[in-house]
Amino acid sequence: MAVYPRRHRNALLLLNAIVAAAATSPSPAEFVKSMGIGINLGNVLDAPYEASWAKPAKERYFDDYHSAGFKSVRVPVRWDHHTLTASPWTVNSTFLDRVEEVVGWSISRGLRTIVNTHHDDWLDGAADDDAFTVQLQRLTAIWAQIAERFKSHPDHLLAFEVYNEPHFNMTVDWLNRMNTAVLPVIRATNPRRNVLFGGLKFMNPNWITSNPDAMAFPADDDHVFLEVHSYDPYSFCGMTAGSITHTWSKSTIDGWADKVAAWASQRNISVLLGEFGVNNTQTNTTGRVAWYTYVRETVEAKGFAATVWDDSGQFAIYDRDAGTWDTDVLRALGLNSSAVGGFSAAPLPPSKGLPQLEWQP
Repeated sequence: MAVYPRRHRNALLLLNAIVAAAATSPSPAEFVKSMGIGINLGNVLDAPYEASWAKPAKERYFDDYHSAGFKSVRVPVRWDHHTLTASPWTVNSTFLDRVEEVVGWSISRGLRTIVNTHHDDWLDGAADDDAFTVQLQRLTAIWAQIAERFKSHPDHLLAFEVYNEPHFNMTVDWLNRMNTAVLPVIRATNPRRNVLFGGLKFMNPNWITSNPDAMAFPADDDHVFLEVHSYDPYSFCGMTAGSITHTWSKSTIDGWADKVAAWASQRNISVLLGEFGVNNTQTNTTGRVAWYTYVRETVEAKGFAATVWDDSGQFAIYDRDAGTWDTDVLRALGLNSSAVGGFSAAPLPPSKGLPQLEWQP
């Protein structure tokens, strides 16, 4: 049984009672529908160490997420600096406690929550196949410990994402070997939990549709679905110095969304847009709000869930210190801007110490 701070135990007892009454775990389609529009807790637990890139997570963030109308939270986590680099690859128990505490804040408020391995580039940065084989043993050991720790958490509120944004040296063979190795480790303790797979090129949706049969999904497991990320067009959304434009086209978004929807429909696979956003080089008057509106309308029309990237930096839509929101963006996301304090986005200088966006077109 997971251990939480005393103030959450009554809420979790209620949640557990609800779960106990449920006959089955949700299908991926049901889980995606319940996720709706969500948010990322970016640059916190996915930093080299918590507080390296942004202030430590606070419980009140999750109250603010809930009040704003978000239905889900993606919690990126970097495990590298908290895990032994040789067998038995033990995860530091204090860090695992901290991850569980933050996840507990989310699920105790009924928010659908995703935990992943994020910025763990030691795997797809492996120099060769032999090195990858050893690093894969480390990843499966990490996932065995994550799965064991979270096995008692409700299936309808928590999902696992195997690996964020494979890129570097990751090949299709390595990708499929990774998913094939990790999924049984998760299933040993979480037989019905929903699990997300993502493709190469930073989970770029265009990679999926350009390589439609490259990524293997298990035929005998009906609780696996797809995650993609999109900051398209990158010249508008991204942070490429000297090449930022203030224009974007609906056809760019339609291009990947239509193809992914067709790919998913043919295979009966549900879809999460796990990251999307516009950097604050753009303002709410240079097309930023219109872009968020169109992406949200598109994913809703396609039946996808989506978790917006928020990082307390170049992609901030939430002021974590003040507890206020860019209410224009909240409205664009179809959320409750009238219930929260707000600010308007304006160009900001780069935040010292914060990472540049990983995703690439």
